[in-house]
Amino acid sequence: MAKMLKKFFIILIASIIIFIWLIPMFYILLTAVRPTRDFYMYGMFAFPRRIELANFVIAWQRISGFYFNSIIVTGVTIPILLLVSSLAAYAFARMKFMFSELILMIFLIGFMIPAAVTVFPLYHMFLNMGLLDSHWSLISTGVAFGIPFNVYLMRGYIKGVPAEIEDSARIDGCSSLKIYSHIILPLARPILMIAAVLGFLAAWNEFFFALTFLQSRDRMTITIGLQTFIQEWSAQYNLMTAGIVISAIPALLLFIFFQKYLVIGLSEGALKG
Repeated sequence: MAKMLKKFFIILIASIIIFIWLIPMFYILLTAVRPTRDFYMYGMFAFPRRIELANFVIAWQRISGFYFNSIIVTGVTIPILLLVSSLAAYAFARMKFMFSELILMIFLIGFMIPAAVTVFPLYHMFLNMGLLDSHWSLISTGVAFGIPFNVYLMRGYIKGVPAEIEDSARIDGCSSLKIYSHIILPLARPILMIAAVLGFLAAWNEFFFALTFLQSRDRMTITIGLQTFIQEWSAQYNLMTAGIVISAIPALLLFIFFQKYLVIGLSEGALKG
């Protein structure tokens, strides 16, 4: 009886949390399919009198350029981030060299640095390098701020890989680079997947640096592009929410297809090492 009550309360609490979480999602969808007149006449929380699916077509026409800019930035950021982080994590997990612990500590200090305090130095650095108003400004900051967490995550996972596997490979004549590429990377696939998903979300949803570094409309990403629906004298909230729904599709698909790796990577990456 006690177990049944405990199970019942767990399900009840989980259901309440899910319901509360779904309420804003529900109203975003309602707003996305409402005509503009309907939104201003009856208010945000009223049910739409008519479904306007054309909002998604209009929103896509307005944000498609920003959408592809985000794809470019994210598509370049993630491979570089995974490559650099995994190489560094392998070195810290398996190699002993001078000041390795100190260098690792410097890496992990990145956790403690708020991104906002770096905006002015980065702005002047990119200005002097000619990278301001360039996608490379977002790519480089995305990689730099993603490295500390990914190194910490991957290092713990790699340390859990039995060292005997690498010893056998070295006896067979494998170099450290071959061990990394042929043994460590395949075994660390779950943690690489979770790093890729989290890195994708960070790069795709980047707003602060994009707002600061990107100035030309043709280089703006989706998070900045959605602001174009807010004009000086009016705001097209129905089109904006339709754009938000469209912009959320990649992240939703990512979680659907890689949820198995997310669960495995989070659990094993937290426990290993």
